[in-house]
Amino acid sequence: KELKNHFENVQVEVDQNPDLDRFGFKDLGLGGNCKLLEGGGEPFNHDPDYYSKVHFDMERMCKEAGIEDGFVFGAAAADSKSLNGHLGELIPIFKIQDWNCSLAARVGEKKESIIEPSQNLNCGGISNLFSCGGEKVPLLRIRVSKRKGSQPSLPQILISALKTHPSAKEGRQMGMGGIFHMSKGTVKSHINPDRDVLPGGYYDTKQMKCIKDFLQFYISPAPL
Repeated sequence: KELKNHFENVQVEVDQNPDLDRFGFKDLGLGGNCKLLEGGGEPFNHDPDYYSKVHFDMERMCKEAGIEDGFVFGAAAADSKSLNGHLGELIPIFKIQDWNCSLAARVGEKKESIIEPSQNLNCGGISNLFSCGGEKVPLLRIRVSKRKGSQPSLPQILISALKTHPSAKEGRQMGMGGIFHMSKGTVKSHINPDRDVLPGGYYDTKQMKCIKDFLQFYISPAPL
């Protein structure tokens, strides 16, 4: 119902045999010991008292959550120390104690986007990760097209939909993890630029949150 408030065409079904090979996840599924991991927050990434000192080891985060052998992906702030002092975004994609295909994105001197392989499993002060055992299981497949609502963010639309679920009661957290694939259209994505070009006072230390726009945006065409 919530999806239909934002898209003309909506199709939701259970895919009994999903093929993730086309996304680069060969012989992997999204089932088995599924967990969501949230690391840090705005103060750790933007507050002058923390941003130069705080980073997280994602593999250690997983182990602290009881995940010893898992497939992990998601979104995070890049670790500035790993980028020679630059700020940016991290696209974590790795298997614990096995392989690492994570990518780091930063803004160049001419405001171009620079995307490079991440050399380690450290991230900055914010992270949103999904971990699973990589087992092949039936998955929920959601297809949408022809946007009509005012909310531009599909994740925010899905969050609003989850809030209406009977299990999402007060005091109980609920979430989901998955893969986005866009076959047509464009995507507006952001990268956190370096501190020397950020607007003055963009972060309020008393409110402990960002109060001014500061992200660098890019438009990328499908397929993505």
